[in-house]
Amino acid sequence: PAFDAFHTSLVRLPFRHIVTTNYDPVLGHAHVAAFHKPAHVIDWSSQNEISEFLQNAHSPTFERRYLHLHGQVSHPNGIILTHRDYDRHYRERSEVGPLLFTLLATSKLVSIGFSLSDFDLMSIFRDVKVKMGPGAPAHMAILPTDANRDPAATRRMLESKFGIRPIFYPATPDHAALPVLIEMLLGASASPSTPLASAVVTPSVAMTGALATGRSTRPAVSAGEYIRFQRQARAAVDRLSKLGQQLGWESIATRGR
Repeated sequence: PAFDAFHTSLVRLPFRHIVTTNYDPVLGHAHVAAFHKPAHVIDWSSQNEISEFLQNAHSPTFERRYLHLHGQVSHPNGIILTHRDYDRHYRERSEVGPLLFTLLATSKLVSIGFSLSDFDLMSIFRDVKVKMGPGAPAHMAILPTDANRDPAATRRMLESKFGIRPIFYPATPDHAALPVLIEMLLGASASPSTPLASAVVTPSVAMTGALATGRSTRPAVSAGEYIRFQRQARAAVDRLSKLGQQLGWESIATRGR
């Protein structure tokens, strides 16, 4: 599948690693275009690579990994697609649950384009929250507003049950505000004088889903709409930055980037 400027901007955000539930190689291709070198792509088919990833994920010298949680199209026999596949992957393979628990318990994860509707993954978020006990949410999710749900109620539910702080952007059918937000986060990460958002702190891991890794095109919007999106995106960046500071997460700026 083809990638575009949105995917390139997404992989240029200075996350240490990226986890995706998608099967396609879009993010790996975008990585090559952005950094002119191959991406380190792994999945559950290699336990040695998974063990190496968990042991070294927070090391500053360990290069970014792109972890495909549900397999890759290049290895169709390992794809997690049906209910039976999910049961086998999350319930019958004894190592998967503990390894994901370790990842979520030791990393700050920022979800982009992941709807938080995957029951198996969300149950692991829930387990981590229960085991870790009370405290500020360790993870974040960048989500579109839902006209059918109260954002305040959604925020309380995600924070209390799953340890996830949601950051909402204006919902439109084409998700036009998301590329604007990603561009602003990318700009913030490039400016050492700008307080960085949680999406660009370290250690952190990005989780992407269908929205973030499917074919995305920026639609034509009016100047007024674009300015409104920019203002709302700036507010989201400020919220991310303040929360990252409250949690004491080290920013890219403090590492001399």
